[in-house]
Amino acid sequence: MTEPAFLSLHAEDPVTRPAWLIPLEAAPAAFKTTLGALKDCSIPYIIVGPELVREQLDQDTPLASIVHGGAITPQLIDVQRWLAEFHVPTLVLVEALTDHYEASLLDRGARDVVGIPASTRKLRSRLDALVRSERIEPVRSSLPDLISVAGTIDIHLRQRTVDVGTRRVSLTKSEFQILLALALSQGDVVPRSELSVATGKANLSNRALESHISRTRMKLRAAGAPDCIDSVRSIGYRLQAIQ
Repeated sequence: MTEPAFLSLHAEDPVTRPAWLIPLEAAPAAFKTTLGALKDCSIPYIIVGPELVREQLDQDTPLASIVHGGAITPQLIDVQRWLAEFHVPTLVLVEALTDHYEASLLDRGARDVVGIPASTRKLRSRLDALVRSERIEPVRSSLPDLISVAGTIDIHLRQRTVDVGTRRVSLTKSEFQILLALALSQGDVVPRSELSVATGKANLSNRALESHISRTRMKLRAAGAPDCIDSVRSIGYRLQAIQ
């Protein structure tokens, strides 16, 4: 009997939303290890078929997601892109992982990427890190709801959205966090290491960070904003003007 594509396996935690476990050509043994790690971490989850991800995102977003693949396929790339568009922190598990594929998936918005098969201990540590920050609501009482950058870019903290004039800018969660960190620095240089932490990926490579910055600049320019993110050689980045 074939399992339904959308199957609830754990009761929803009263404090958090469940995570989504999205299987794509997952080897049975590796998938079983992942299920065990989720259970060990007491992470509530539901299994969502890849063909239903886009539809379900229109209705609700999960605490986090685990994309459990075999090889990297166009379908896996599509699923990761949809999750990134909705700012869902995602752990991607794939076979035959190379540095190139890891960097590519991180650049596309994945929170973390792990090659499988992997030990239960390794998966537990990555799953814990994935959901830890999502379970802790940041204290924002001292921050304004709206931060304006360079006179034209509006960052809305509660909605976690960015507008340039009347145009909405679609940023990934990492891109939003980077822009917010730069805005809160009020023109001071923010070291690369601090921007990496802001994305939730303390071990983010310089190449991946530069990719996030480049895409953020491109999206802001496309919406009509001036170039306002400066690179400070060998140190980090800053915003030209804050108001």
